[in-house]
Amino acid sequence: MSRHQFNLAWMCLLGAMSCSSFVNAQALSLAEAQQTAEQHSPTLSEMQIDVNIAEASMDKTFAPRLPQIYVKGRHLLDDKPQVMEVSGRPFSLVQPGSDYSVGVSLLLYDGKGTRSKVEASKYQHAASTARLDQARFKLDEEVRVKFYQALGARELVKVSSQNVEVLKAHLRDVQNQIKLGVATRLDVLKVEVQLEEAQNAQDAAEDNAILAQAKLVQMMGIEQFSGSLKGQLPTLSRKEYDKIDFTRGERLDQKALLYMKQSAENAVRASHAASSPKVTLFGQKDLYSYTSQSFLPNNKFHDAYTVGLNFSWSLYDGGATSAGERIANEKLRKQEEEIRRAKQAMPVDIDFWKRKLAHDIARYQAGRRSTEKSEEAVRLAKNAMRLGSRTNTDVLDAEQDLNFSKSKIVKAQMDAVVSLSNLELALGKRIAIFGFE
Repeated sequence: MSRHQFNLAWMCLLGAMSCSSFVNAQALSLAEAQQTAEQHSPTLSEMQIDVNIAEASMDKTFAPRLPQIYVKGRHLLDDKPQVMEVSGRPFSLVQPGSDYSVGVSLLLYDGKGTRSKVEASKYQHAASTARLDQARFKLDEEVRVKFYQALGARELVKVSSQNVEVLKAHLRDVQNQIKLGVATRLDVLKVEVQLEEAQNAQDAAEDNAILAQAKLVQMMGIEQFSGSLKGQLPTLSRKEYDKIDFTRGERLDQKALLYMKQSAENAVRASHAASSPKVTLFGQKDLYSYTSQSFLPNNKFHDAYTVGLNFSWSLYDGGATSAGERIANEKLRKQEEEIRRAKQAMPVDIDFWKRKLAHDIARYQAGRRSTEKSEEAVRLAKNAMRLGSRTNTDVLDAEQDLNFSKSKIVKAQMDAVVSLSNLELALGKRIAIFGFE
């Protein structure tokens, strides 16, 4: 079995295989591919987990600001009381056999440390949400790129297959012309060499088509896909490009960095508050009994209560507080540097992909013009060969130029999709152009 036959068999096998869920779809559109990717993407799942963790962290940091309620109890099964002398006489220190307490405490002041931690956790949650939205936006762009790369790879297979068929037809014509004494062995060798190169290019194009679809499937987060792709490569227009609004949108990744900076600023305030005194209001109700057989409150139990304020102030903790302040300050500096780096890169990225997209459109339009001229050249060469003023080699060269122009158009369209997606990521917004929304 030849390499070309193997590739055809493999692509047919992919088309005939059945697998779970999405594989048996007849034709996959771009919107369906993006929706499937959002549902199955491990990256989005991981980032959603980060959002859930950040949300739980908000609840955790807010908890110290709420009343803390506790219940505790103790029952002695056996004990030997301590004995002390009072005025020379032994005296047993009796402790309750059963003791139950319920208490509540409320933090009144901690230098605004808890408040700063709550604010920091809120900004972390906002940053996680912004990163998730940015990841979803980026995933849609990446799926679009992979989708059109797979479409373009299939188009290049068609172009290479057409080239092979044309060369095979030329080879048959030249072999017939040899019998008539019109062509020579040199003409046959030339066609055979070009045919072999075209067959190798066809094998490479088929491999690229298989790999491009595999990358699309991987980006979608599914195991397999055997259906066809529904859509066409975009038609590129300079007039549409000139209408693009290049003003910057809201870059969600930079928004996340700003949220992280605000979180770091509040973390610095919280670290400063760690050295502040803390005041807590507390109250406790006790029920106790000296009868060891009693398990539950009854008339043999006595009650007591305490209400007051707790005050604590750590004057020295071995440098832990100062180290925490340095860590918080360095994290803040890191966030500031990341924001500065992102701001510096943004205009460069926009300008680069704007120019790259314009260049891809120019390549596409040049390819269209070259294709029209090459088609006319093929027609003229064939007519001239019939009249005897041109040879089979001239026709062959014209058809090679035509296939090259067709490939040039497809590659320009594929590159334009890449440039457009990166331009949208750089601007932070979608661009309604070339039929995209």
